[in-house]
Amino acid sequence: LTMAINIAFTLKMITEKYMKTDIVITGGGYVGLSTALMLAHLGLQVMIIEKNPLRLKKEKRGRLDEPSRLLAIAKASLEIYQRYNIKRLFEKRAEDITYIRVMEEATHSHLDFDPNEAGLLRFGVMIEEHFLLQNLYKNATSYPNILFKYETSIRSIIDEEELIKLALADGTEIEAKLL
Repeated sequence: LTMAINIAFTLKMITEKYMKTDIVITGGGYVGLSTALMLAHLGLQVMIIEKNPLRLKKEKRGRLDEPSRLLAIAKASLEIYQRYNIKRLFEKRAEDITYIRVMEEATHSHLDFDPNEAGLLRFGVMIEEHFLLQNLYKNATSYPNILFKYETSIRSIIDEEELIKLALADGTEIEAKLL
């Protein structure tokens, strides 16, 4: 029911031509969604503007059955995700990074890094991008204070003393405290 209400609210917001929000985030990828979740957790009204359509499936060269790229999430980022209860969204699908080797092709020299030498169990985790996006988006839609605007871009920005006015390519006007 919460998902259905939020989807209806999101669709309603897409059709409105004037909106106010605390913060506008440009980009609905994993960084934008993660930031929106953290800010919404603090009680702020957040709007995500993304120029591309929402894509939550694996995709490569137009085919949906291809694997997505792998993302490395560092230990410090995991701690931030945990502080905002986001880590649980993907921890079952993530694989620990327990060893790193950096190689220089021309000389065949390399550096090896072991997390134990730094007093760590792991450097972070690896996860498929599409899985992280799916889970971040699903969680973001459960927050009534996160709004989405896909398939449009920012046409103009007017930065006033304590207000930012945005005009989007689809004709929507947005007032925000922070961009």
